Amino acid sequence: MSERMARRKKERRNEIMDVAEKMIAQKGVQGMTMKEVAEKADVATGTLYVYFKNKNSLCAAVNARINRQMRVIMEEESASCLNACKKIKATIDVVLKFKEKHPDKWSAFKELLLVHYDTGNINVTCSDNGCNINDFQDISDENIRDLLIEDKKMSQLMEDIYKRGIQEGCINSELDLLPTILFMRMSLFTALEPIPYAQRILKAENIDPEHFLEVVLDLMRRAVRPQSAEEK
Repeated sequence: MSERMARRKKERRNEIMDVAEKMIAQKGVQGMTMKEVAEKADVATGTLYVYFKNKNSLCAAVNARINRQMRVIMEEESASCLNACKKIKATIDVVLKFKEKHPDKWSAFKELLLVHYDTGNINVTCSDNGCNINDFQDISDENIRDLLIEDKKMSQLMEDIYKRGIQEGCINSELDLLPTILFMRMSLFTALEPIPYAQRILKAENIDPEHFLEVVLDLMRRAVRPQSAEEK
């Protein structure tokens, strides 16, 4: 394949993902169809399946791309920070700013989280013809592998920062890092986008979602700090 053809193929792939991302943001994963994506991207349905073997594959590719975009910004922002605690704050700020700056992209990301990270990473859809179980852990698909790799890279980025924080004394050395990092990521996303059940509780208790987010962020900072450590 020539360099020009390879570049055009990459551009076409991104154009398809752009369309899918917008549709997911507007209609949710269930509302996005491969046929409509092909029509809006101006490609034949058969051509679409050359790039993405099924809907799961396309969703995984979109999710991986958004993850990668956030991670790259995190790496850039944290690189300029002088210590680990400032790096951690910078990564959190990136997520907050990303949501504010890219509302449609964030909506798609939120919808994809609900599908890709539900119990067992399994999405079950049912119709009059029965149920279809879609496994988002099909690592034979390069797009799903890419999503899993991006997840790992994000965790690795945070793990490296937390390890540095332990060395600097601003992070509790007794923490089990990986579960802690996953908890922090899940807590942040839950606070940013409360599930319906949490929304009902917040409303019933008359708690403003923005205030709830502030409390969660404060708890996250306190949870990893040594008892004697001062704010750095």
